[in-house]
Amino acid sequence: MSRKLEDLIPILAIKATELIKKAREQEIDVLITSTWRSFAEQQALYDQGRTQPGRVVTWAKPGQSYHNYGLAFDFVPVVEGTPDWETEKTFVTIGQIAEDMRMQWGGRWPGVKRDLPHIQMSFGFSLTELQSFYKIGGIAKVWEECNLKYEKGIWP
Repeated sequence: MSRKLEDLIPILAIKATELIKKAREQEIDVLITSTWRSFAEQQALYDQGRTQPGRVVTWAKPGQSYHNYGLAFDFVPVVEGTPDWETEKTFVTIGQIAEDMRMQWGGRWPGVKRDLPHIQMSFGFSLTELQSFYKIGGIAKVWEECNLKYEKGIWP
């Protein structure tokens, strides 16, 4: 599992950097905890709390996470040098910054699947479409299709 912004599609890496800066302007430090994940790493996370010890941390199987395509990152606010997973208000502030920057925040998802530390850019593509691109040409094809939509300005 990666925490490197370089493992994200470049426009998302730029936006993540901007988000960190904008949060800092509101006196919130942000730590990126996860960017790209391989399908094997996604499977291991999915197994946690199911067939392996620990609590359930994801509902996404391999290929069902925007992380698998370099289109998502997870974060945690840092307060006085310590990650703060508990203060929802801070996650909301960061999520609103992300949404203002045309990213999608997992805290807006309905019901049980709400994911406060998750931010993604889908470029308007469903996971089925991303899976199809991936089968054709791997992550390079996914990024090519996303970049085309971004350059044309036809993304949500």
